[in-house]
Amino acid sequence: MIIVVGCDNTGKTSLVKHIKDKFEIPESQRFYSLPPKNELEWNRWYKFIKTHFILNPNAVYDRFFIDEFVYGPLMRGGYKIGIEKMAELTNLMLIAQPIVIYCWLPLVSLLENYDERRQVFSAYEASQILTRYNEAIDQYPLNLLTNKLVFNYSQDSDYREIDLKLEKIL
Repeated sequence: MIIVVGCDNTGKTSLVKHIKDKFEIPESQRFYSLPPKNELEWNRWYKFIKTHFILNPNAVYDRFFIDEFVYGPLMRGGYKIGIEKMAELTNLMLIAQPIVIYCWLPLVSLLENYDERRQVFSAYEASQILTRYNEAIDQYPLNLLTNKLVFNYSQDSDYREIDLKLEKIL
């Protein structure tokens, strides 16, 4: 299981497509609407994640509930998924020990295509999101994962470095 996380505009979706093709790992479908807008959608999102986590242990994921640790407090004023559900998903992740790839870019690079991509956050919020990801990658629960990688598209646009790292793990 490979989970790709990171701020919008860091190359997550392109990396997921590359991993899918290069390593012949199926891509998990994404929940139709992120972030969920109401409690009903949050419950659907939780069930979707839990089901796919169990049914697709060998898939590559473009985002996962980990992103809620970052986006929830910044964009929605807190976690909209209950602590019990978050704890259950965390436990599943810690048992599975997936490879987590954190897509990172410096803020300047992150904002280069900001206008044409019509990001949903401001430049200030992008700075906060990036800071939260940088902190989250070394904190619980991610600090308990064995295989965490950092991917910087601007330094590895042909995916050679990330491929070498993945080949060693897979």
